[in-house]
Formats: sequence, C-alpha cells, structure tokens
Amino acid sequence: FRLKRHLRFHRAQLAHKGMGTKTDTVKFNVAGVIFEVLREPTLALHSESVLHQLAEDSDGQEPIYVEADAEIFKYLLGFLRHRRVLVPSTVSKAAVIREAATLGLTLEEGDIEQETPCLANCATRFQQVVQEGKQRVKNSKAQLLANLIIEVFLAKLGQGAAVLTVS
Repeated sequence: FRLKRHLRFHRAQLAHKGMGTKTDTVKFNVAGVIFEVLREPTLALHSESVLHQLAEDSDGQEPIYVEADAEIFKYLLGFLRHRRVLVPSTVSKAAVIREAATLGLTLEEGDIEQETPCLANCATRFQQVVQEGKQRVKNSKAQLLANLIIEVFLAKLGQGAAVLTVS
C-alpha cells in the first residue's frame, strides 16, 4: 500500500512538472543518499520492481525519493546488477529480504551470500581480548594484594591497640 501511494504521488509530481527527455540514468534519493543507476540493463531487467516503475515515470533530471534504508539499498542495487547479493557479516539477511520485498524485488535467502570475517581479523581480535584479559587479571592481582596488605595492617593495628589498652 505504501508503495502504491508513493508511485501515485511521484506520478502526480511528474504530471505537474511535465515530462522531458529521459536520461540514460536515474537518480534515487534514499534517506538523503543519492544513488545513480542505469536504466538499461540494470533497472530494465527487473520491470516488476517499484524502482523500475519509478524510473519509467521519471525523466532522470531530479532524484526520485525512495523510502528505504540507504545502507541496505546499496546491496539491493548489487542484486539488480548481478542477480546475487554479497553482504558483510554485520548485515542481516532478513533485513535485506524485507527491504527487497518492500521495493517489489523477489529476493530469497539463497540469493544472498554473507561474507564471513577473515581469519586475520579473528586472530587480531582474539589477541586484543587476550591482552585485555591479562590486564584485568594483573589489575585484579594488584587490587587483591593491596586489600590483603590493608587487612593485615588493620589487624596489627587492632592488636596493638588492644595491647595498649590492657597495659
């Protein structure tokens, strides 16, 4: 429903302005980020998508506002170009599929390849965690030693005070 309303609004704007000559590219404004895309072949291959329909109604002179997540949108453009999506491990596959459905793109989990962190990054992070752990243990040992010294000192001080009172 949101998409149909968006298309009607966009078409009304274009009718008000009058259509000029279409450019080879179209610009999408996604949450303030401008993406420029070829009409042919990128958008034409997905004629059922909202993006294609919006582009068809545009002369390409002004960016078309698209209500979407700009971070995920760039991966969807990859899908339009290559029919596959490659996302980093920090991006949810479900979020990509949800955003694709909102834009009228048929995208399934099998179409998404998720990068795994490289072994070097894992090794570096592991070393950082080990160093942080060693520092915490070192700090804990120092704190424990300080607490023991204070306890012994207070115990000795208490014994001395008792001796002084008795004498």
